[in-house]
Amino acid sequence: MRSVMTVHRTDRDRTGWATRSDVMGRQTTGKSALLDAQVEKRHSSTMPSSGDASPAALPSGTLDIIVLRTLATMGAQHAYGIASRIESVVDGAIRLNQGSLYPALIRLEQRGWIRGTWRTTETHREARYYEITRAGLRAFAEQTARWERSVDLVARLLAGEAD
Repeated sequence: MRSVMTVHRTDRDRTGWATRSDVMGRQTTGKSALLDAQVEKRHSSTMPSSGDASPAALPSGTLDIIVLRTLATMGAQHAYGIASRIESVVDGAIRLNQGSLYPALIRLEQRGWIRGTWRTTETHREARYYEITRAGLRAFAEQTARWERSVDLVARLLAGEAD
């Protein structure tokens, strides 16, 4: 298995926003660059360099139910809070990045399962906070029941008890 290492550099532009550029010269600015840098810094020392151990891969669609559960349990959270909560619950076995979490949040918001509003964080910055809707609570219950049936079926198949 081949691993690819991406090198990033984070600086601040003249307005004080974080700017981030990778070795290919692509740049992002603003909050997303700062979030990327914080998440990478936080995980850079916890990930093994050998490539043998890696975070768990989530089955397709699983992130949606995990985000819904997080919001149902914690109430309104911004994306970084959601990611931090999920990673802390599983002791780092799952590592979320902007490329997986934000599409899931957009997808859930388009389905009407969560609602996003701009608010001020504890550190006096603007962030989009997401909260679960009534439709999201119903969808969460349905998704949870479907997930439990799937897990039960796979467990029976692996145990050899299914006919």
